[in-house]
Amino acid sequence: MSGGGREGEGEEGRGEEEFLEMGEGGEGDEGDDELVEIDSGDDDVIAADFDDEDDAPAELADDGMGQEEEGEGDEGGHDDSVHVFTAHTDSVYAVACSPLPGGRVASGGGDEVAYLWTIGQAEDPIKLSGHVDSIASVEFSGDGRWVATAGLDGVVMVWDANTGERRHRLEGPGEGIEFLTWHPRGAVVLAGSEDLTAWMWNAETGACMAVFTGHSAGVTCGAFSPDGRAVWTGSTDGSVRCWDPRTAATTATLAGPLFHTDAITCLAMAPQGSVGAAGSSDHSAALFGLQQPKVLGKLTGHMDSVEAVVFNPLGPTVATASLDGTVRIFDINSLQLRSTCTHQDGVVQMAWAPAAPLLVTATADGALHVWDARTGDIQKTLRGNRDAVLSLALTPDGAFAVTGSDDQTARVFELL
Repeated sequence: MSGGGREGEGEEGRGEEEFLEMGEGGEGDEGDDELVEIDSGDDDVIAADFDDEDDAPAELADDGMGQEEEGEGDEGGHDDSVHVFTAHTDSVYAVACSPLPGGRVASGGGDEVAYLWTIGQAEDPIKLSGHVDSIASVEFSGDGRWVATAGLDGVVMVWDANTGERRHRLEGPGEGIEFLTWHPRGAVVLAGSEDLTAWMWNAETGACMAVFTGHSAGVTCGAFSPDGRAVWTGSTDGSVRCWDPRTAATTATLAGPLFHTDAITCLAMAPQGSVGAAGSSDHSAALFGLQQPKVLGKLTGHMDSVEAVVFNPLGPTVATASLDGTVRIFDINSLQLRSTCTHQDGVVQMAWAPAAPLLVTATADGALHVWDARTGDIQKTLRGNRDAVLSLALTPDGAFAVTGSDDQTARVFELL
């Protein structure tokens, strides 16, 4: 198996052996699956200036910088955003915020390019070129040093997050990339493809570390376990698999009517590290154990596909978002419904604020909604996108939300 070659001099990276010492995974038989079977998807920037004292965005300038032409924004021309990034010439499919302070953002779209730009600053963005099809995912590494882009061309590229220098072109998948994520503690990238496989590369060296094969349909979502010792993937075949990252062997498979009966659309890991959740187009989500992979319970009540599932970083609750226009918040331990947040359109993206009891949702009509997750009460609705929101990310302090939209823009909204 081969990965892309290194492009540029970087510091000597962590080798595969050192990565595998991050934690001891389960042993997993290379040939046999230990099945836990349940029978039964020179550019224009409009921005506000940063305040010099605290790097918080200042009020929009009186000269109209950041204001759209009449008729732009939502249907009434209203725009609550504090920064509009307009360099893309097609839908913005992916946005990500750096884990470091400073407001660094990456965005990628149907125009086959990604950009690095900074909230509240109007300097020329850094253009990341090289893909030959739409960019479906962008993600910063956990330490903020790198940003990875993944395209429908089946290629992952790794870039220096400060300079935009391309370090590696990672090849292997035979079809488009569905998702991209980083190891929680290392320079390791995981991506899933429409070609039924998932791939793992060392981002420091560009070497392929593992190819995970076993799904019978496209791999739509995935994650490392919080301790980094396991890989989890979900597929349109309706199953979720756990893999040993050292051997690429399947160590458990969750499937069947008591799990899900249709495609897996989303996957999330609880930050506490003991529970995962998978959402499906069968209108439900399922909780499962990470240490002992088995179905713990179903989260039901939706009337349409579950498009997002997120765990509360501050407590034992999980939220599910659906195209039926509702978000349902459940207690992880009792599986009891705590509250329901009702929208006027389908909910397509969702994120939990990192340090406040707030849930941010995005709907197909382009609006953002901020909810008190304890009560299910709406706190504010933010408008500005002229078309559906395709991607959503929060800054690490939870102060701002960044959206990518079908209207070819990325917008920044103030949350706190």
